[in-house]
Amino acid sequence: MNIKNNLLERSIFLLLIIGLSLIIISIYTLLKIGLHTKIPVHWDIQGNPDLFSPAWLGLSIIPFALIASAFLVKWRSHVFNSSPLKNYYALVFAIICVTLGHFFIVYKSIQVG
Repeated sequence: MNIKNNLLERSIFLLLIIGLSLIIISIYTLLKIGLHTKIPVHWDIQGNPDLFSPAWLGLSIIPFALIASAFLVKWRSHVFNSSPLKNYYALVFAIICVTLGHFFIVYKSIQVG
């Protein structure tokens, strides 16, 4: 039982810390490029942007989704604890992918702005 709670608490901590870190990075980027600048948030298979969003929206979705995920993991802890090690590694992989995606959006936003 102890390892289950440890992995659950570590998962929630990771989601919150990385989500808050991305919020700080997003705020810095917003101050640099402006709130209403249109930024690319989706690219086609050739790497051309095909969907744009206001900067405040495009830079806030992923960080707040990570923080909301922390609450979801806590709320559904019995599901997480059904296979804690597998779920922990899947969550870490998802956090890495989403964070890299956010960094790409920030990078492209700075290029546009």
